[in-house]
Amino acid sequence: GGASLNVETLALSGDLDFETEAAARDFDLVSGDHAVWAQYEVRNNVIHPIDWESLTMFSFYHHVENGLVFYESLGVPQNALGQLVSHFQVRVSSMLLGGLPLVGKNAAYTPIDDTLLLFPDFTESNRIPLVMNEGVIIHELSHAIKHRIIHGENRLPIPLLEQWEDFALNSYSSDDEGIADFFASLYTQNTNFIDLSIKDDQIDRDIAVERPFTQELYDALLEKSLTYDPYPLGSAIASWLYAIGQNDQDKILNVAQALVQTLINLPAQLDNTYQFHILSAALIERLPAELADEACVLLESRLQGDFRNEAACDIE
Repeated sequence: GGASLNVETLALSGDLDFETEAAARDFDLVSGDHAVWAQYEVRNNVIHPIDWESLTMFSFYHHVENGLVFYESLGVPQNALGQLVSHFQVRVSSMLLGGLPLVGKNAAYTPIDDTLLLFPDFTESNRIPLVMNEGVIIHELSHAIKHRIIHGENRLPIPLLEQWEDFALNSYSSDDEGIADFFASLYTQNTNFIDLSIKDDQIDRDIAVERPFTQELYDALLEKSLTYDPYPLGSAIASWLYAIGQNDQDKILNVAQALVQTLINLPAQLDNTYQFHILSAALIERLPAELADEACVLLESRLQGDFRNEAACDIE
């Protein structure tokens, strides 16, 4: 608890100017942290927090514990489910908060320290704080688990270590956000779980909404990675993944299980030519035949412009 970040915005995306893995490991991400304690009573074998901070910590811990069980049930290997240090009530500057996506204000995963950062509550009144929102925690856990599956114990992701071009790096980042929203929506059975915490017309992440892969989304991939917003394309990816299951929880579960296997086998396909179709093609190969056909039909209906040049199926 009580840590201060030693870097600005780039720490949360893992996009620090490190040239080697060793340099990343030697970097002290936080300082001034200390052990946390909780105020609670036990009545009839049930823990009752007696202050707000304790309620927050217990709620967060509950979501993480159940989330790890959820990911294990999808086939995530044990080496990606190990202990995850979390820093509570991280102190940050106003510039850092202003430079982050809104969801990052309360919880974020950073691979530099393989750590979850939990910021003070900035949520609107009478809504669920993001650090208590189980969908948000499952989303952030997805980032951690995906990183561990693909990069193992390395702190620097392959795109940063190999200094990918912006297009490939942005594609990878959007995949990351889309996968995380998909897993979180499956776990909560709520396709718009962020709405429980933030009521804002600018936050458009409901994955039940049909979202085409537009030329505008493709063109945005050419932006500088430091200013690129991965959420719009990520939402299109999550919407496609969800739609493959045709609103059937068992089929959506099949998609999620195939997605985990896709991530396990993805490292061999990671290079500076990375694009969305690498993920989608690998997933379709691992889907049951009926769902694979559905996935291709959906792609044909949603891919637009230059996205069609990288289609995962035989789309004309």
